[in-house]
Amino acid sequence: MREFLPELKKDADESDSRTLGLITFAVAFIGSFMCVVNIFTRCWEMAAISGGISLWCILIFIIFKKSGSLFAVSAGTLSAIGVMMMYFLVTGGVDGFSIVWLLLVPPIGIYCYKLYYGGAFSILLGVLIAIYLWTPLHELGYAYSDTYLLRFPIVYFFDTIVSVYINYKLWLSHKQQKELLEMSERANNTKGDFLANMSHEIRTPMNAIVGMCELILRESDISPAVREYCFNIQNSGRSLLSIINDILDFSKIESGKMELILDEFNIASTLNDVINMAVTRKEDKDIELIVRADPDIPIGLVGDEIRIRQVIINLVTNAVKFTQKGCVVIKVTQTKHDYGINLSVSVSDTGIGISPENIEKLFNSFQQVDTKKNRSVEGTGLGLAISKRLIKSMGGFLNVSSVYGSGSEFRFVIPLKVSDSRPFISIKDADKIHAAGYIDLNKFENRRVAQEYQTLIAELGEGLHTDIELLATADDLKAAVESKKYTHLFAAKDEYLANEDFFKEQSRDKTVVVVQDRQGAIDIPSHMKCIYKPFYSLSVASVLNNESILTNLNERRDSSIRFVAPKARILIVDDNIINLKVAVGLMRPYHMQVLTADSGQAAISMLRSKDFHLVFMDHMMPEMDGVEATRAIRAMEGDYYKKLPIIALTANAVNGARDMFISSGFNDFMPKPIEMSSLDRVLKAWLPKELIKAPSGEMRYPGGDRRKPRTQTAQPQKKDGLISEETGIFYTGGDREAYNDILGVYVRKSGEKLEQIKDLFEKKDWKNYVIEVHALKSSSLTIGAKQLSEMAKELELAGKGGDIRLIEEKNGALLEMYSKVAAEGAERLGISLTPAEAETAAPSDETPAEETEVLPEMASEKLSEIIKRLYSACDSFDGDEISAACKETEGYSFNGKALKPLFDSVCADAEDFEYDSAREKTEKLAAEFGLSEV
Repeated sequence: MREFLPELKKDADESDSRTLGLITFAVAFIGSFMCVVNIFTRCWEMAAISGGISLWCILIFIIFKKSGSLFAVSAGTLSAIGVMMMYFLVTGGVDGFSIVWLLLVPPIGIYCYKLYYGGAFSILLGVLIAIYLWTPLHELGYAYSDTYLLRFPIVYFFDTIVSVYINYKLWLSHKQQKELLEMSERANNTKGDFLANMSHEIRTPMNAIVGMCELILRESDISPAVREYCFNIQNSGRSLLSIINDILDFSKIESGKMELILDEFNIASTLNDVINMAVTRKEDKDIELIVRADPDIPIGLVGDEIRIRQVIINLVTNAVKFTQKGCVVIKVTQTKHDYGINLSVSVSDTGIGISPENIEKLFNSFQQVDTKKNRSVEGTGLGLAISKRLIKSMGGFLNVSSVYGSGSEFRFVIPLKVSDSRPFISIKDADKIHAAGYIDLNKFENRRVAQEYQTLIAELGEGLHTDIELLATADDLKAAVESKKYTHLFAAKDEYLANEDFFKEQSRDKTVVVVQDRQGAIDIPSHMKCIYKPFYSLSVASVLNNESILTNLNERRDSSIRFVAPKARILIVDDNIINLKVAVGLMRPYHMQVLTADSGQAAISMLRSKDFHLVFMDHMMPEMDGVEATRAIRAMEGDYYKKLPIIALTANAVNGARDMFISSGFNDFMPKPIEMSSLDRVLKAWLPKELIKAPSGEMRYPGGDRRKPRTQTAQPQKKDGLISEETGIFYTGGDREAYNDILGVYVRKSGEKLEQIKDLFEKKDWKNYVIEVHALKSSSLTIGAKQLSEMAKELELAGKGGDIRLIEEKNGALLEMYSKVAAEGAERLGISLTPAEAETAAPSDETPAEETEVLPEMASEKLSEIIKRLYSACDSFDGDEISAACKETEGYSFNGKALKPLFDSVCADAEDFEYDSAREKTEKLAAEFGLSEV
């Protein structure tokens, strides 16, 4: 009973307060109405009681609105009802009928006020009824018959017991239902946690496998057999990841956690991704990929482009998988409606087809049809099930038709809103273009291919609103050229080779375009153009508009990197050493300064230097995970920590991971294994634009055809001294200017870093000591101080292994070498260190002093002009102008002092965006030179 009553009270306290408030208001209204009626009938006693009840309920309602107390509204209203019922009992009404109203109190009261309040009130009222009717008190009121006096309390209690029992069963049922829902929610959460952990646990080693294979493929001294093995491992790993993604997607849909993200997109981008995937998947299969896209589809559509692309890729992948000869046709059309358009996408093929009995099984989960026949085809059987559910969630439908042995067609239609109604493909001066396409249709064994190409050319002319005709023989082409004035001639590769001289002659006054596959492509003369298959509206429009022709994105990605950022400083945080090596290796082609941290706390310590441009933060780490570390960074003082781009680098790709990371303070999300396309996108999106530059001709991404070994790249030779300039320039991508900037930052921060290492050593704070020497190891190697980097690495490993004795023995030597390296760097750059820096970074006694060079004196008028320019540039935050002005002091002196070292600190402050400090230093220099009047 002790546990039962609190549960009943809790249930009553969870009642709908708005409903109880309305009941109170209703009782007040009824009381007011009865009061008015009784006044008119001159029943003053009843008018007073009903009016009093009305006023009482109004007061209760006001108290309830202010306090929200369920107890107040329940007890107050029930007491008013109780008074009214007892009045009915005493007066009897007409022929004693009012007593019947009391029988309504238990079912209504218990239902509205639950068992705790309503049941207690009904029992209390029953006790009062029994006392009144079974004692002489009944003689004071209406004269009930003996039958009423005896039986009514019994009937009332029976009514109360039945009402209590019914509502108890309802409460019990509700309680059990609530427990089942809670169990279901816990099970669902457990399932989600399991999926998240499974995703992390599988993706983490897969990241190492795929990433290490990528690094091995970049090596130049491995045998062709090993290279082929690595390539196969990498492809198999990606296939496994595709299966994992299918399972996770299906689980998200099943649990209702798959959310559609509506955004504006261009169908051209979607088609390019699909085509590049299909071409890669097709490899050397003897099939034609044909794309028939309506050029009038609006350029701005609103929908979940990622999911739409996923569905199309799934359908195209299946078509390519199950087709050995013939063609795969992708058709994209539209129908216009008031709300926008219905986008229709169909994928048909000339593959093996599907038997009628298996069509019903197509969209079942974890099931492949015709398993025996398709045993060699990998997959989970989830792709179509996921696709159908995604299309349904978008408000569309997906259906299939197939002829066993001849091919299949999958088609889906989805409604989309339109944000920009202009066509996504258009031709400039379409009326001035006359084009002919030469394809020998007889070369195709499958007649379906010839028919599709005929249809494609006809649709191109109509859709692009220009004159394009198809010619099937060389004789027809030559005759047409003599009779018509063409501006463009398109020819398939074989047809071009068979009539090469003719096309070269025609290219003098016409645009000749060769259409060919990427595999086995031929070189064509520079004054001709080439487009790769598939031959479709977007590539044709690029030629007709004389625009750059789109090429295969995968091919471009493999052959060269798109940009480098040698001045960028990147921090990668991950507790897994292999993952750190993989990430560092994958980022090496961008020639950035990459430092690593193996914990969230280490990352926070390293970021106190405020000299990182981007952070990649792993999610699941011990002690402090990535989310906690990111929140701690955002909570640190200063705009730097609020604006620093932090990218979630995680193997957890389920349950709305992106939204969770963004809400936790991350700027973006990149799943593991790291794909070069994702890495390229993230770096370009979040690195400061001024740090990104085009790669030089020698900065080739070590890709190309990675199955083939590459020639050995000569390593830079180390120079005499503690700093090898060649090594430093090598690590900064061959950019001498970037190397000098990085070396300058290294030298200027050396005094501060030396003091930090000394302080941590003296405090025996080995945890943070390890973090600092770890950072010193990476930054020293970047500038070419390999000996110092190796020494820092030795002490880092000693700290991690608890070998404090080794640290105590070699810390002094580390600091001494750090001082010498900083001094050597300062000397090379001509940087004048502050007294504190000069003390900590003094040149070695072993280094012979060079004779001071006598520099020409700068005229005071010229120096005044430079200082004025610096004032103005500091006030307008113009770093380029400050750099240019300081550069003009190079090679000059004033009052016997070399100017460049003095103005270098001004320039350095500007590079760090410390314009107020740069202004102050300029003013001090002006006063020192006696030029304060400027």
